[in-house]
Order: sequence, then structure tokens, then C-alpha cells
Amino acid sequence: PDLSFHDNEAWKYSWEENEHNIGMMLNGDYVTGCEGKLYYLAINTHWEDQSFALPVLSDYTDWQPLFSTVEEDVKQEKGLLTLPQRSIFIFHCENKHVPELES
Repeated sequence: PDLSFHDNEAWKYSWEENEHNIGMMLNGDYVTGCEGKLYYLAINTHWEDQSFALPVLSDYTDWQPLFSTVEEDVKQEKGLLTLPQRSIFIFHCENKHVPELES
């Protein structure tokens, strides 16, 4: 998909009115100059740390942090990322089969 929504479980989002976090994955194939790349925007507006699940994609490299609004690192445990309170992180990964990535 060009855009998908995630929570503490990949590919699912609860859409409850009291949610304080959201994960959004953008497929770069729909953006000129970003072909073969995926971007994941994780937003935690809660006053406590929140967990997110990044999608596991076998044809792509591991997710790498690209931008953060805080100096703290993301905690990783059991396939979940824990974002600090009131923070935004952007991650990216690349398709392993795009010609310029192949060795």
C-alpha cells in the first residue's frame, strides 16, 4: 500500500478516540526520487512511553532511524520499539532488489 497505519502491532491500528500514538508507513514508490524506499513515522503524544511495532519486510533492509525530536534512543525489545513520551521518530529502509543497492 502507499500508506498504512500501525500501533503496537504491525499493520493494525485501533482508531480509538483516546489514542495518543500512531505509526504511519509511506511507500516511497509513490514519491518521485524515493523509489525503493519506505518511511515510517512514529508519533507519541502521550505523557508516557509508548510501544510501536515496525513491519518486518523480507525484501527490505533493516529499519534505520532518520530523525528524532528527542536526544534519547528508541528502546527495542521483543520486536517492539518504545518511544519516549511526547516524541516523533522517522525510520527508513530500502528495497534490497533495487539495482543501485545490489552489490
